Amino acid sequence: MARELVTQIGTRRWARYQLSPRIGPQPEQASRADRRPALLAALGEETLPRAELAARTGLSDQTVRRWLAILRQEGTVELAGDTPRSRHARYRRTHQDPLFPQGHPPGQLPT
Repeated sequence: MARELVTQIGTRRWARYQLSPRIGPQPEQASRADRRPALLAALGEETLPRAELAARTGLSDQTVRRWLAILRQEGTVELAGDTPRSRHARYRRTHQDPLFPQGHPPGQLPT
């Protein structure tokens, strides 16, 4: 570290060390996988509880809960019924117009 060959990220037991940018390329940071497609495919046109979504996707309940919150904020999924904390809460896809209507490729507007 004194010669600036490595940089420390974090402290104490969470400390990680990487090669300095001056020495070589930085490794790409691992990003969390996007679970939107899997959840939307599992939902389909149905209204399902969180436990059923977890069973269909093979994801943990916590992961499903996190991604459903993201999808609700984006307006892709809506809550049907109880509060999100209830285990009886059910979710469904919101019906939105497609970004590009059928037969009109991007860059061409319908006439």
